[in-house]
Amino acid sequence: MNLKKTLVLFLLILSNFSFAATDAWHEAEIKTIYPLADGNFIIIFKVDSANCPATNNGKYHYVSDGAFGMTKEGVKNALSVALSAAAMGKTLKINFDTSNVKCSVNRMQINF
Repeated sequence: MNLKKTLVLFLLILSNFSFAATDAWHEAEIKTIYPLADGNFIIIFKVDSANCPATNNGKYHYVSDGAFGMTKEGVKNALSVALSAAAMGKTLKINFDTSNVKCSVNRMQINF
């Protein structure tokens, strides 16, 4: 009887891990930066990410307060980094959540 309870508990714990966010990196030149009215913004790259869910077609990467660990201050910093990359014609490397359709961005970098 204890073996069955242990197995059920193990399966319940294991099933919770499938809902955890998974991340991926994508690097490309920026095609569009689309600011939203709430202070968040969307990045669209010239080359789509293969890791973004199929329902998003790999095109839209949301940078949003409260999504995938992003804060309001982080959104402002990310916008500055994204605009800098676009203005200089550099590629932007982002880390984003592959488990949601918005492909929420967590961090980004520009290499000089």
